[in-house]
Amino acid sequence: MTLGPRSGARFQVFLLAALLLGCKAAPERQSVDRMVVADTEGAQRLEAMGLSRDEVRRAAVDAVAASAHFGPPVPEGGKARRWLGRVAVHRADLAPAQPPLAQVILTFELSPRDEGGTIRETARAAEPVVAPGQRGQREALARAAAAALSRAMAGFDLLLAAERKADAALLLDLSSPDARVRDVAIRTLADRRNRAAVPALVERLGDPDPEVVERAIGALGQIGDPAAVGPLVRLAQRRQGPAVAQLVRVIGDLGGSDARAYLLTQASGNPDPFIQGAAQQALDDLTAREAEAARGAGR
Repeated sequence: MTLGPRSGARFQVFLLAALLLGCKAAPERQSVDRMVVADTEGAQRLEAMGLSRDEVRRAAVDAVAASAHFGPPVPEGGKARRWLGRVAVHRADLAPAQPPLAQVILTFELSPRDEGGTIRETARAAEPVVAPGQRGQREALARAAAAALSRAMAGFDLLLAAERKADAALLLDLSSPDARVRDVAIRTLADRRNRAAVPALVERLGDPDPEVVERAIGALGQIGDPAAVGPLVRLAQRRQGPAVAQLVRVIGDLGGSDARAYLLTQASGNPDPFIQGAAQQALDDLTAREAEAARGAGR
C-alpha cells in the first residue's frame, strides 16, 4: 500500500507516539563516587595477614562495577544519583578446619550525597586456604573479602529494585522462597509505613529465618499500628530474657490499651528483673506520651 504525503506524515506521527508510549523511562544511574575502607581492628587484622586496606577498597570498587544497578563514578554534571561508599571490616581470621577457612565479616555502607538515608548491608564469607603458607592465607582472605562485598552489593541491588515496586508486589515478595527478598520487602514496606502491610508483616513473625523475624518486629514498630500488639505479645510469650525486653519496648512504642495491660503485667509480675525494668520504663514512656497527647488535644 502506498501512502500519500499527508497520510504518510500522519503515520509517522502515530508511529512515533506508539514508540514513545511503549518505551519506559531509563532507570536513574547510581554513581558510587568515592570508596573508603575504615581503619577498624578487622582491617588491621587483614593487613597483618597481608591484605591491605587499598586492596579491600579495590575489591569494593570491583563489586560496584559488577552490580546490576550501581556503577563507577559518573562525571560531574552527568545525571545520576550519587553515593559515597564505606567498608568496615569487623572480623578477619582463620577458622580451624581441613583445609583452614579464611573468614571475613564486614559492613558495606552507601550514603547519598544529596538526600535520603544511608543504606547498609552486613555480609560474611569464608573461603578455603588452598595454597601453602602466608600466600595461601592472603589469597583466601582476598577471596572471602570479595565474596562478602559481592553479597552486600547484591543486597543493595535488591533494595533498589524494591524501591521501584508497588506495595502489592512487595507483599508478594514476603512469600518469596529467598530470605533476602523477604527481608528487603519488609525493610521497604517499613520505610513506607503503610498500615495495610501489617497483617502480612505479622505473618513474618513466624518466618523460618530468625533475621527475617527480627526485621518484621522492627518493621511493625516502625509502622506504629497498635493492631500488631497482640501478635507481638504472643511472640514474647515464646521468648526469654533480652529477646522479651526488646519486644517489651516495641509493644510500648505501639501503645494502646492492650499494650498498657501487657506492660503492667510484666512490670509487676515478671520474675526476670531485667524484663521488669524494661516493662516499667516502656510503661512510663507510654504514660508520658499519652499525657502529652491529652494536653495537646485540650489546647
